[in-house]
Amino acid sequence: MISLDLGLWRSGGTSFNPLTLSPALWLDAADASTLYTDSGLTTLVAADGDPVGGWQDKSGNAKHATQSSGTNKPLFKTNQLNGKSSLRWDGVNDFLDLGNNFNFGSGQFSIFIVVKSNNTIEVPIFVKDTGGGGQNGIWIGKTADPSGYYGYWNGSSYFQIGYAGAYLSTWVRPSVVRNNTSTNGVQLYANGTATNTATDSRTLTNTNSLRIGQFSTGLYGKFSGDFAEILVFNTALSASNRALIDSYLLSKWGV
Repeated sequence: MISLDLGLWRSGGTSFNPLTLSPALWLDAADASTLYTDSGLTTLVAADGDPVGGWQDKSGNAKHATQSSGTNKPLFKTNQLNGKSSLRWDGVNDFLDLGNNFNFGSGQFSIFIVVKSNNTIEVPIFVKDTGGGGQNGIWIGKTADPSGYYGYWNGSSYFQIGYAGAYLSTWVRPSVVRNNTSTNGVQLYANGTATNTATDSRTLTNTNSLRIGQFSTGLYGKFSGDFAEILVFNTALSASNRALIDSYLLSKWGV
């Protein structure tokens, strides 16, 4: 069954839609009306296993994630998490490209991801970097097992977000919020719980493409697993607004 999820969360008679917080990017695998077999966003997915060449941005900013090569397209998979669909990466060559977007400079941002990794090697998850680590771009990834963890790269070191070791092939919800470029200006959360802080004084601007599941040069491991939802904001969400997003994702995905 193909689902059309409107992105609403309802609790105690109150509904919430992420659009009320003006996201810069909103990719939602539960909404099949935003998933296309082609990079031109003309043909919607129709069945489990269809290749996905276009993941339409629901924020209204038209920052769509695309892939024109048939062999590099992830697959649409139905009924994967809480009865909802996801997109599956094969760990060989799949990735989606968001182009040269999300140059945050020295500004704030908030990133929320619902993801499941099957990798035991180091892999990129949401990255605007060649893999060399010196390109001043977003880098959220997973380190190598047996003690692998989801982490945030600040230009010189990985800072652990959480989910060490036992979370292989398990759905998780890492999030990163940068308040400022001073000491401990980056807050890291695992399933809505604060787990770590990081320093990141970089000006996050480069000409690399932002990619889901692979570095722009193809270096290191290739992501194997599923993505369910990605939300990006050009601000450091307040504690109350972050709680709204956390509650929305938890209610929707059960993670």
